[in-house]
Amino acid sequence: MINKNNFFSKDNNSLTHNKILVIGGEILLIAIVFSAFFYFCYLIRDIINPIILFIILIVALIPFWKYIWAKTSIVLILALFTLWVIKEAGYLVAPFIWGIFIAYMFDPLITKMQNKIPRLAAVLLIYIPLLILAIIFVVFILPRTIEQIEVILKTLPQYVDKIYNSISDMLISLSEKLNRTIGKSFDINLEIDSKAINDFLFGNSGVITLMYRKIIDFRFQNINSITTIFSIIFSYFVILPFVTFYLMLDFQNIKDRIIKIIPMRWQSSVSNIIKNSNYIINSYVVGMTILAISFFIISYILLSVTNTKYAFILALLRGILNYIPFIGPFAAFISALFIGIITEPVWWHGALKMCIIYGIIQILDSGIMAPKILGKSVKIHPIAVMFSTIIGGVLFGFLGVLFAVPFCGIIIITIKNFFNKYYHSKFYTLTKRGE
Repeated sequence: MINKNNFFSKDNNSLTHNKILVIGGEILLIAIVFSAFFYFCYLIRDIINPIILFIILIVALIPFWKYIWAKTSIVLILALFTLWVIKEAGYLVAPFIWGIFIAYMFDPLITKMQNKIPRLAAVLLIYIPLLILAIIFVVFILPRTIEQIEVILKTLPQYVDKIYNSISDMLISLSEKLNRTIGKSFDINLEIDSKAINDFLFGNSGVITLMYRKIIDFRFQNINSITTIFSIIFSYFVILPFVTFYLMLDFQNIKDRIIKIIPMRWQSSVSNIIKNSNYIINSYVVGMTILAISFFIISYILLSVTNTKYAFILALLRGILNYIPFIGPFAAFISALFIGIITEPVWWHGALKMCIIYGIIQILDSGIMAPKILGKSVKIHPIAVMFSTIIGGVLFGFLGVLFAVPFCGIIIITIKNFFNKYYHSKFYTLTKRGE
């Protein structure tokens, strides 16, 4: 047995060094084996079903459960399998994720109300208004949104022709002016090939043509069969309300059971992280929702007053995209700018109008409303915000975008908590060997 006095001796250091090399070698070997195995699985992906592969891997690893590498491998495989299920059957998994999200967001309010009334009554007082709002959305807002999108798609070819003619006229006029001034002075021909530019934009493989085809195809990319349509309707109109109600009712018990699973020596630290995380997520999502609704109303008023076509869909887009930091408002502005250019008789009038309207909205957003409503609930570097938003959107769609920033905040809190313990540990505070 190595005591404290000779722990840092030369012989012991040599043993420790050898042990580290052995462990490092084992980790490297495991990494190589797993990389080769996953590459092999990738090669035979068309032959073997991922579900069968998942079962084979779990069954093969269970006998080695006592080893840490086996436990880590099983957790990793479970995580990868979960991501695969979400990717392949997202429309079936989504209602459960939305149910967890709604129950999680309203649990603090329900718990507070539970001090005065039974939990069932508190759940019903929140659930029934939410259900009414959902019905209003499905009956009134959704049909109008679909109707305006269909109108835009039907009239888009006319607007494309209008842009084509405008660009052609503008290029011809510019070419004539250049030849009259610069070309005449230097005796060079500055004629612009308007046909080549128009082919680049509007030809069979042109940029605008490809964008138009993408927009048309987007409507049908996920709705490719009657079964899929029925599954989506059943998921959101039957499963989601049912799951949400029971999760809201039993959320506290579920949370307590999860905490009990965690080893007792870690429960205090995990509880603190969860408490801080709850504050960040709730304050951020509630704040962003208030901002989204506010900017939908403000945008709709400004666009309607200025007689902008498709004001409702543009305002709705501005509200929804407000959840995506930096990129969202810019994407909403580009969409509005495009609509303004193609729908106004004079294209630059439409562009100027949209710049003024969305400039006012952006000043209200970044200068007044966002700082007051969001405050300093999530202090994250803008680069980290953009990176986490993109990753969240790619992996989990809108929910990933919605939770990307708060989850990034949670990771930062966890890292800070780790370093706080590290800086107060004996390993860090030792100034000399063995002292």
